[in-house]
Amino acid sequence: MKIVDACRIDGLGHAIVTDEAFTPSGFARARTKRKIRVACDERLVELEITNVETVLKTGIDYLGFLVPFIDDEAIQAFIVNREIELV
Repeated sequence: MKIVDACRIDGLGHAIVTDEAFTPSGFARARTKRKIRVACDERLVELEITNVETVLKTGIDYLGFLVPFIDDEAIQAFIVNREIELV
């Protein structure tokens, strides 16, 4: 699964949109996870999952996550278009 977008939602945190099509089983599995892990080369970023959502994009529901605010623009730029691991 890859992150395709990360956007700020005032009062809630950041929405992480993935390229994973929503399925009930995938949604249920994602709800058991606590963190999103993005690793590339020697860099590792972990984001706490506060909620799992469905995101409607171009007429298709995708799996999305709500995480605390990402205040560092370099981290936000780093995670987009990267493969993730749910832990």
